[in-house]
Amino acid sequence: GRVALENCHPFVRELWGRYWVFAHNGDLKDFVPRLHGSFKPVGTTDSELAFCWIMQELAKSHVGVPSIPQNDFKSKFQTGAEVLQKLLESQAGPVSDQYLRWKLWLNWKDIVGPTVSAHSEPISYRNGLLWLWVENSVWMQQMGFMAETMKEAINKKFRPGFVKEIRFTQDRRQVPSAENEVFRDQVKKFLK
Repeated sequence: GRVALENCHPFVRELWGRYWVFAHNGDLKDFVPRLHGSFKPVGTTDSELAFCWIMQELAKSHVGVPSIPQNDFKSKFQTGAEVLQKLLESQAGPVSDQYLRWKLWLNWKDIVGPTVSAHSEPISYRNGLLWLWVENSVWMQQMGFMAETMKEAINKKFRPGFVKEIRFTQDRRQVPSAENEVFRDQVKKFLK
């Protein structure tokens, strides 16, 4: 959003008689959640939009502040980060997809192993399509043979159907668009 008072962090909303504060650094590309509750952005930032969505989902999942018995406080206590992590991991949506994408990047070496990760890197994820950069054509061919196994490993670690398709490129800077007719035609010719 533009530089304006309504776009300044932190954002504050009231829920269950308490004030909740949120600040976010980053860019949530293509993040357009459906807001149907009472939490609406005042400004135009994707951060405030994400905060409103999080507050909406919290309000939907709990009638009030979850009660914690006095003698069982420590075993029931969760930090805001733990609550947010569970919310993002359990929901399918633009924010959770970006969170899982970040976790995929972070855990790439553990998912595919040190050898494969030394020659490949996730560079884009959108709507179930994962693009991987590969070092050279030899690795691109090898990764083609491994695609189904990698997809299964990723989906097992994250959630079923998170990655529906894996594509490969040697260009880190530009991911071909699936909407690009020329690209689709070239892929069809290659696959024949």
